[in-house]
Amino acid sequence: DLVGVCIFGCTNKKNSNDFEGVYVLQDLEVPDAHRIIELEEIAKTGEYENNIGGPSANCNLSDAMWIASSMFNSVSKKFLTKRVFLFTNNDNPDGDNRELQEKSQQRAQDLFDYGIQIELFAIEEEGRSFDISKFYQEIISYGDEYEEGGHFHSAGDFEALHKQLNQKIFKKRALGRVPLVLGGGLEVGVRIFNLRQEAKPGKFEWMEATDNQIVRSTTRNICSETNTLLMPSQMKHTCQYGDVQVEFDKEELAAIKTEPGQVGVRIIGFKPRHKFKSWQNLKHSSFLYPDEGTIIGSTTAFVALMTKMIELEQVAIAKFTPRSNAPPRLVCLLAQPEKVDDETGDVLLPSGLHVIYLPYADDIRNLKHSIVAEPSEDQISKAKRMVRALTIKFDSREFPNPHIQRHYDMLHALALEREALDEPRDLIVPDLEGMESKREKVMAFRDATLGDNYAYAPPPKKRKRDEADGEEAEGQPKKKAAKKDAINTESIDWWNMTESQLNRLTVPVLKCFLVEMGHPFSKSLKKKELVEEVANFIRMQKEGASQFE
Repeated sequence: DLVGVCIFGCTNKKNSNDFEGVYVLQDLEVPDAHRIIELEEIAKTGEYENNIGGPSANCNLSDAMWIASSMFNSVSKKFLTKRVFLFTNNDNPDGDNRELQEKSQQRAQDLFDYGIQIELFAIEEEGRSFDISKFYQEIISYGDEYEEGGHFHSAGDFEALHKQLNQKIFKKRALGRVPLVLGGGLEVGVRIFNLRQEAKPGKFEWMEATDNQIVRSTTRNICSETNTLLMPSQMKHTCQYGDVQVEFDKEELAAIKTEPGQVGVRIIGFKPRHKFKSWQNLKHSSFLYPDEGTIIGSTTAFVALMTKMIELEQVAIAKFTPRSNAPPRLVCLLAQPEKVDDETGDVLLPSGLHVIYLPYADDIRNLKHSIVAEPSEDQISKAKRMVRALTIKFDSREFPNPHIQRHYDMLHALALEREALDEPRDLIVPDLEGMESKREKVMAFRDATLGDNYAYAPPPKKRKRDEADGEEAEGQPKKKAAKKDAINTESIDWWNMTESQLNRLTVPVLKCFLVEMGHPFSKSLKKKELVEEVANFIRMQKEGASQFE
């Protein structure tokens, strides 16, 4: 990626066309650590006011967009995408001058024709909202043909904007285009999106230590008998079927994986929405949105179907085949109406059809165990009061993944050659202080169900042993005798041990305890580190239990 910085509406000027109020601070280059530190130094010191100057009305937005276009043209490299991020708190930069407004709009149209996309980041001042309809609605509307949709971001102040920029934004690209088959020869074009998908840290690359070049791995298949290189045509795939090894070549294997039939979403029928249970799903849902580009009139038919499903409170059961080489899935189509924020006008929930993946009969696992305990009315009542007392407002958008946040913070620190930043705040840790105020209701439920003599002490996990101790099952090969006797940790009073007492135990005993408790740890830990790990684990367990004692 190449990034440049151009400031408009300032006192001084520095640009190739000598336009007033336009200052090119950094040309399009790779955003390395030196350039980032340079910008931070300008923001911290008084260099900005001295060299660039404060705000000035002697500037036209069209000139700034012309310079932005020139910055792209000055680079010989080909760009996959070209974007201009426009940060401003002025919702009407050209004022009431209609000639300048039309000139800026024409320049925005020219940028769009050259494949340059404009994204507006509006900063709202205290007591005054940013009115996009005054001017910028016409500017950013030229990008509506892009697949990502609108390009408008609003923030109440710079702190809120900084919070937005610190979040990784994933492109909302379609996973594919398929027909929605309604029967009778009627097909509607739709696109598939993922509204919910697990975010993962970026993959690392192995590098050669001498020249820092990325190492690429290659795989070659060698015949075990002749030690010669095998070509793809010489290899076959096998599958065990009873006592027979069935062989397949590459073409036969591809034919087996290819699902006969039409790719797309084929509706089987409808059923009342209340009969669909939210837990009847296999994985995260997908999302269908009409695609006018494949079949003209798809939007009208799609909206009509979705509206009627919402009105009748129905869901659709369908067969979904996303690709020719993908197995068909049984899915439920759940209609979602559009939800808009009354104050800002932002779309909170898009309209469309959720694709919820249902299990086949082969995928269902029935639990044979049954709960035989019958709680009393008093116990149920106290459980209800405890649940109501601990009820919270929950929204996944307010809880960033602390593991991923730490990953990017570490990358940030390494790239800028700084010390590691502070640990990010983990917002998914239970609010023990807030729960303490509800202690009375929790204790009442505990006493009603567990009794007065309840004491927290998790039982150690026992190892699986053969029912016939030391005897091998008939027809089974004898297991190799263990080199050492099994470690017995059940006789140790772990929960009342001090750190000095833990220090007297052996390393295998300490590791065995952590394994039995299901606590992850590094196998390369020294004894001192193991003692600290066990002591911290015991202390955390005691603190968690003491909150309600």
